[in-house]
Amino acid sequence: MKTISKTIRFDLIKILQDLILSRHYTPGQRIREEEIIEKYEVSRTPIREAFVSLEQEGLIEIKPHKGVFVATYTPEEIQDILLIEGVMEGLAASLAVKSLSDNDLKTMEGDTGKVENRLSKRFDSELFYQYDRRFHHALITGSGSPILIRILEKQLAQIYLCRYYTITAPERFPHSIREHKQIIEALTSYVEPTTGKKPVLFALRKEDARLINIYGDYVGDVVYALSEEFGNQHGPFLPTAEWGLGSMRGLFALAGPGIKKGVELERNVWCLDLVPTLCYLLGWPIPRDAEGAVIYQALEDPGPK
Repeated sequence: MKTISKTIRFDLIKILQDLILSRHYTPGQRIREEEIIEKYEVSRTPIREAFVSLEQEGLIEIKPHKGVFVATYTPEEIQDILLIEGVMEGLAASLAVKSLSDNDLKTMEGDTGKVENRLSKRFDSELFYQYDRRFHHALITGSGSPILIRILEKQLAQIYLCRYYTITAPERFPHSIREHKQIIEALTSYVEPTTGKKPVLFALRKEDARLINIYGDYVGDVVYALSEEFGNQHGPFLPTAEWGLGSMRGLFALAGPGIKKGVELERNVWCLDLVPTLCYLLGWPIPRDAEGAVIYQALEDPGPK
C-alpha cells in the first residue's frame, strides 16, 4: 500500500498522473474509484477533486453515469498538440543552449547512446517511452526559464499521453533517435557569440577515448574537453589548460636512491607509468597486466637489471 501525506488531493493528482503516464492505465481505460480507495485508503472526496484537476489537464474524461476514463485523442487533436509542443520546445531548446551544463549534455548524449544500442537489438516500447520522457523533460528544464517551464509542465502530461500513440511504434524509434542526436549536435556545436568560438574542443565516444588513455568501467559514454576560456570548474579541461594564474597541469615529483636530481622531464608522465617504475626501482617483477612504461629518463642508471 502506498502512503500519502496530509495533502491528499495533490498527492492523488501526482499518483494518478504517474499511473497514466507510466501506462499503468492506457487511453480509453476506466479508472475505478473503488480501486483507489482500497489501495490508498482515502475517501471519495479527494479522489473526485483529483479527477477534476486531471480532466482540466486533459488526461482523463469524466463521463456522467459511466465513470472516469483515460483520455483519448483523434489524429487531428494529436497533430495540433504535437505542433504546439514543437513550437514551445523549439523555444526551450534555444534557451537551453546557454543554460544546459556540460554534465547535462553529457547525460543526455550518454542516455541516447545507451538506449539506441539496446533498442537496435530488440525494440522495447516501454524503454523507449520512458527514455523519450527523460529527454524532453531535460530539454525543457534546461531552458532555465521558470515561466516557460511552468507553462510547458502543464502541457507535458497531455503531450506524453499523445505520445503513447506514436512513440510505441517500432518504426518511430530510428526517427526519434536521429532527431535527438541532431538536437545534441546542435547544442554541442554552439558558438559563443561574443568570442565566436566553440566552448567544446572535442568530444569522443567512450570507445575512441582509449586513444588518449581514458577507458574503464567508470568512464562515461562521451569524453569531452572544454576550452579553458569557458567555465572555471575543475574537470572538463585538458591537462594542458592554462588561464590567468591557474593551470590544470599536474606535478610529478620523484626523489630517492637511483633518481636523477634537478632534472625536468620533457616526456609526458602517465599514472600508468608509476607501477612499472616503482617495481623497476625496487627490483620487483612488473605486473603482467601493467600498461605503463618505466620512466627511464628519471633514472641515474636506466640500464637493464
